[in-house]
Amino acid sequence: MRIIEPTIEDLVTKLDDLTRLASAYGAEFDALPVRTPLFISTLAATIGNPSGLVMLLASDEGQIMGVMAGHMNTDTLTGEHIAVQTILMTVKKMRGHTRSLISKFEQWAKEEGCSKVYIHTGPDQGRHKRRETVLAHSGYLPAMRCYVKEI
Repeated sequence: MRIIEPTIEDLVTKLDDLTRLASAYGAEFDALPVRTPLFISTLAATIGNPSGLVMLLASDEGQIMGVMAGHMNTDTLTGEHIAVQTILMTVKKMRGHTRSLISKFEQWAKEEGCSKVYIHTGPDQGRHKRRETVLAHSGYLPAMRCYVKEI
Protein backbone atom coordinates (compact mmCIF):
# COMPACT_ATOMS: atom_id res chain seq x y z
CA MET A 1 0.00 0.00 0.00
CA ARG A 2 1.09 3.55 -0.64
CA ILE A 3 -0.40 6.97 -0.06
CA ILE A 4 -0.30 9.44 -2.93
CA GLU A 5 -1.26 13.10 -3.12
CA PRO A 6 -3.04 13.33 -6.47
CA THR A 7 -3.27 16.13 -9.00
CA ILE A 8 -6.48 16.92 -10.87
CA GLU A 9 -5.10 14.84 -13.74
CA ASP A 10 -4.65 11.88 -11.37
CA LEU A 11 -8.31 12.19 -10.32
CA VAL A 12 -9.37 12.03 -13.95
CA THR A 13 -7.27 8.91 -14.62
CA LYS A 14 -8.54 7.26 -11.40
CA LEU A 15 -12.19 8.22 -11.91
CA ASP A 16 -13.35 4.59 -12.32
CA ASP A 17 -11.51 3.52 -9.15
CA LEU A 18 -12.95 6.46 -7.19
CA THR A 19 -16.46 5.65 -8.43
CA ARG A 20 -16.02 2.00 -7.40
CA LEU A 21 -14.72 3.11 -4.00
CA ALA A 22 -17.73 5.38 -3.43
CA SER A 23 -20.15 2.63 -4.53
CA ALA A 24 -18.50 -0.04 -2.36
CA TYR A 25 -18.45 2.27 0.65
CA GLY A 26 -22.08 3.27 0.14
CA ALA A 27 -23.21 -0.34 -0.39
CA GLU A 28 -21.62 -1.38 2.88
CA PHE A 29 -23.97 0.96 4.76
CA ASP A 30 -27.41 0.31 3.28
CA ALA A 31 -28.92 3.74 3.94
CA LEU A 32 -25.75 5.74 3.25
CA PRO A 33 -25.62 6.42 -0.48
CA VAL A 34 -22.49 8.20 -1.61
CA ARG A 35 -23.34 10.81 -4.20
CA THR A 36 -20.46 10.11 -6.57
CA PRO A 37 -20.55 13.41 -8.55
CA LEU A 38 -20.48 15.41 -5.29
CA PHE A 39 -17.73 13.15 -3.91
CA ILE A 40 -15.56 13.66 -7.02
CA SER A 41 -16.21 17.42 -7.19
CA THR A 42 -15.34 17.76 -3.48
CA LEU A 43 -12.02 16.00 -4.11
CA ALA A 44 -11.31 18.22 -7.14
CA ALA A 45 -12.17 21.41 -5.22
CA THR A 46 -9.95 20.35 -2.32
CA ILE A 47 -7.00 19.70 -4.65
CA GLY A 48 -7.57 23.14 -6.17
CA ASN A 49 -7.64 24.77 -2.72
CA PRO A 50 -4.18 25.95 -1.57
CA SER A 51 -5.15 25.10 2.02
CA GLY A 52 -6.46 21.64 1.14
CA LEU A 53 -5.05 18.12 0.97
CA VAL A 54 -6.27 14.97 -0.78
CA MET A 55 -4.61 11.60 -0.23
CA LEU A 56 -5.38 8.38 -2.05
CA LEU A 57 -4.60 4.96 -0.60
CA ALA A 58 -3.43 2.85 -3.53
CA SER A 59 -2.76 -0.87 -3.73
CA ASP A 60 0.55 -2.10 -5.10
CA GLU A 61 -1.26 -2.53 -8.43
CA GLY A 62 -2.37 1.13 -8.32
CA GLN A 63 -6.06 0.55 -7.55
CA ILE A 64 -7.58 3.18 -5.24
CA MET A 65 -8.64 1.55 -1.96
CA GLY A 66 -9.20 4.62 0.20
CA VAL A 67 -9.24 8.40 0.28
CA MET A 68 -8.91 11.18 2.83
CA ALA A 69 -9.40 14.86 2.15
CA GLY A 70 -9.46 17.96 4.29
CA HIS A 71 -8.47 21.57 4.58
CA MET A 72 -7.09 24.11 6.99
CA ASN A 73 -9.33 26.62 8.67
CA THR A 74 -9.36 29.04 11.57
CA ASP A 75 -11.49 28.27 14.60
CA THR A 76 -13.75 31.32 14.89
CA LEU A 77 -13.98 31.03 18.68
CA THR A 78 -10.32 30.51 19.56
CA GLY A 79 -8.46 31.81 16.50
CA GLU A 80 -6.49 28.55 16.35
CA HIS A 81 -5.44 27.10 13.01
CA ILE A 82 -7.16 23.75 12.63
CA ALA A 83 -7.33 20.97 10.05
CA VAL A 84 -10.79 19.68 9.18
CA GLN A 85 -11.39 16.33 7.48
CA THR A 86 -14.06 16.42 4.79
CA ILE A 87 -13.79 12.89 3.36
CA LEU A 88 -12.45 9.68 4.87
CA MET A 89 -13.35 6.32 3.38
CA THR A 90 -11.66 3.02 2.73
CA VAL A 91 -12.96 -0.20 1.27
CA LYS A 92 -13.73 -2.79 3.91
CA LYS A 93 -10.64 -4.95 3.37
CA MET A 94 -8.36 -1.91 3.79
CA ARG A 95 -9.71 -0.68 7.13
CA GLY A 96 -6.36 -1.36 8.81
CA HIS A 97 -4.86 1.36 6.63
CA THR A 98 -7.20 4.10 7.87
CA ARG A 99 -4.66 4.97 10.56
CA SER A 100 -2.02 5.53 7.88
CA LEU A 101 -4.25 8.11 6.17
CA ILE A 102 -5.03 9.80 9.49
CA SER A 103 -1.35 9.90 10.50
CA LYS A 104 -0.36 11.45 7.17
CA PHE A 105 -3.16 14.02 7.55
CA GLU A 106 -1.95 14.88 11.06
CA GLN A 107 1.63 15.25 9.82
CA TRP A 108 0.49 17.63 7.06
CA ALA A 109 -1.62 19.64 9.53
CA LYS A 110 1.28 19.99 11.94
CA GLU A 111 3.63 21.10 9.14
CA GLU A 112 1.04 23.71 8.13
CA GLY A 113 0.87 25.13 11.66
CA CYS A 114 -2.44 23.63 12.77
CA SER A 115 -2.91 22.94 16.48
CA LYS A 116 -5.89 20.58 16.18
CA VAL A 117 -7.38 18.07 13.77
CA TYR A 118 -11.14 17.61 13.50
CA ILE A 119 -12.42 14.28 12.16
CA HIS A 120 -16.12 13.45 12.00
CA THR A 121 -17.59 9.98 12.06
CA GLY A 122 -20.70 10.55 10.00
CA PRO A 123 -24.41 11.05 10.58
CA ASP A 124 -25.12 7.68 12.20
CA GLN A 125 -22.60 6.99 14.96
CA GLY A 126 -23.65 3.34 15.25
CA ARG A 127 -22.45 2.62 11.74
CA HIS A 128 -19.03 4.07 12.38
CA LYS A 129 -17.94 2.21 15.50
CA ARG A 130 -14.76 1.02 13.73
CA ARG A 131 -13.77 4.58 12.93
CA GLU A 132 -14.55 5.70 16.48
CA THR A 133 -12.31 2.90 17.77
CA VAL A 134 -9.47 3.87 15.43
CA LEU A 135 -9.81 7.51 16.45
CA ALA A 136 -9.87 6.69 20.17
CA HIS A 137 -6.74 4.52 19.79
CA SER A 138 -5.09 7.41 17.92
CA GLY A 139 -5.69 9.85 20.79
CA TYR A 140 -8.86 11.56 19.56
CA LEU A 141 -11.61 12.57 21.98
CA PRO A 142 -15.26 13.38 21.26
CA ALA A 143 -15.35 17.15 21.07
CA MET A 144 -18.60 18.53 19.70
CA ARG A 145 -22.26 17.99 19.39
CA CYS A 146 -24.15 18.53 16.23
CA TYR A 147 -27.87 19.06 16.11
CA VAL A 148 -29.76 18.21 12.96
CA LYS A 149 -33.30 19.00 11.93
CA GLU A 150 -34.97 17.71 8.81
CA ILE A 151 -36.92 20.44 7.05
